[in-house]
Amino acid sequence: MSRRYSIACTSLMLLVLTGLLRAQAVTHHTTVAREPARQSAEGGVHVPGWRARFDDRAAAAELLFFRRMGPGLHLTTLPAALVWKPGQVATGDYRFSAFFSSKITPENSGAFGLFVGGSLLEHESPRYTAFLVRSDGKYLIERRNPSRKVLVDWTSSSALTRPDAQGTLYSRLAIRVIGDAAHFMANSKEVARLPASDLDLNGTVGLRVEDHVDVHIEGPGLSDRDEGE
Repeated sequence: MSRRYSIACTSLMLLVLTGLLRAQAVTHHTTVAREPARQSAEGGVHVPGWRARFDDRAAAAELLFFRRMGPGLHLTTLPAALVWKPGQVATGDYRFSAFFSSKITPENSGAFGLFVGGSLLEHESPRYTAFLVRSDGKYLIERRNPSRKVLVDWTSSSALTRPDAQGTLYSRLAIRVIGDAAHFMANSKEVARLPASDLDLNGTVGLRVEDHVDVHIEGPGLSDRDEGE
């Protein structure tokens, strides 16, 4: 099957999720008890062995849907979230990468990407370093430890593509850790290089998405740094 996997239409799913979000907002004041972030988000995870958490601890599980689709994984979410597979941990020198394809629409235009160095992911204040891209050809690098620090604010790069004629955005992203530096790669080109001392790099790796994302993922893959892009 072609690497440019044709994403199944998800407009109905996004409409359902939007309706649930509105319903949640209307009934929010009647909620007595809220589930922890891990339990709430994991209700929408349908891939064995994977976990998820929302940034918003009050978000309903129905607002995220993560499943296998074709040659990879598919994630649809309204709230921002982390998705990871426990046991997929990187230390020392490594390369963590994934190929993303997302149908960009007015309802689905959020940023997506990778995170590394994850710890305390199921607690109130998770720690990680994230590398995100969006459809306007810009990328962001941030660290949460536990407060949020933007290391590279939304910055344009010629390495990043725009949606094609059908509105699909393709992005191959990678974080390569070599010695005392981390290299942030987009479509096999380096867009940023930061000192390892400024980042959380040793820990769980996974997927990071902001609000309103519908994306197909091939991978993600974790390997030694010597393997090619």
